[in-house]
Amino acid sequence: MELECLRREAVRMECELLRLQELKIQYTGDVCVRDESCTSIIPDTNVMKSFRHIKPRKVHKNFVWKEIAKRQLKERWRAYSENRELRERLVREYELGRHMQELLQKQQLSKCLAINDNSGSMLLRDDSDVFKEQLIQAENAFLRVDKVLQERRFTVFQSPYMGTSIEKDISGETFVMQSNMILPFNPTLVQKGFWSVLGSERIKDHCYEHHVTSKSDDVIAQSFGIHYTTDSVDGDFRCRYTLCRFLDGDRVVIVWVGLFEPVVFDGVPCCGVRCQQIGWIDLRKLHADSGTATLARHHSRLKVEADKNVHDKKMLLESLSGLVPPIAEKLSTVCGSILENVLVEEDWKVNGDVAV
Repeated sequence: MELECLRREAVRMECELLRLQELKIQYTGDVCVRDESCTSIIPDTNVMKSFRHIKPRKVHKNFVWKEIAKRQLKERWRAYSENRELRERLVREYELGRHMQELLQKQQLSKCLAINDNSGSMLLRDDSDVFKEQLIQAENAFLRVDKVLQERRFTVFQSPYMGTSIEKDISGETFVMQSNMILPFNPTLVQKGFWSVLGSERIKDHCYEHHVTSKSDDVIAQSFGIHYTTDSVDGDFRCRYTLCRFLDGDRVVIVWVGLFEPVVFDGVPCCGVRCQQIGWIDLRKLHADSGTATLARHHSRLKVEADKNVHDKKMLLESLSGLVPPIAEKLSTVCGSILENVLVEEDWKVNGDVAV
């Protein structure tokens, strides 16, 4: 259709050209009489063949799309070069910022240690001394497990329970987490799964200066630093963490003791403030209607403490205490997800072929 339109337009323009040439000849011969028929010449094919051919003009291939493509290529190259320069500049600024942050953390840590060299801070103590103390705390916590399990929420184990509470006493507030549930897996698989998740060294992917002080079949002791940040809080914590496993007849009790001391909190060096956590999980065999299952009962206590000479003690305690619930919720979600995958994988390794 478009080709036909172009052909008709070419015929029309050629006729118009012939008309103009004829008018020029008439004016050259001083003939001023106009023939009305000249204005409406519509030659047919035979008449057009008798006309004198006009020498064709030199063809200039001036395609518009070439200029457009040239401009687009030039603009694309300019944008690419500018984007590459910005990317390289961003990488350099990121590396510089990371390096400056590391230097600032070391400087703030040194300043904190210099100010509080007689405060008995965990940062000043040797790792082995701290973990010996935590091992004693873990053993004492294991001895108190049976007493805690006498509470009503643990005795009615047929009903799953999970809750948190805050206990207040003279020394301050304690954040308590408890749970009671039945897992449809073999107790051996469950205790191996819990131990592999809680004692995993994958935590080093989320922290810095990770160091394993002691590791055996039933005890893992490690230290590390964590940078925790939210929309309203930014802090660096130094952590000491000990995990113990106790075998008692047909049950397994895994106890963890954690000591977390803020080094920098919202840009301010902190010393003399610490978070103490002691928790355990009791795993034992349970004969359910659907087969062998595992009864898992968990108890954890976290308390924020501060020395008497700490500046703005009340404000720091309130700020750190406010971090406990969201951190506990986040850790529970992450650990629960990892544990579920581990248990399903281990159960499939043992019972997968049988089920098929």
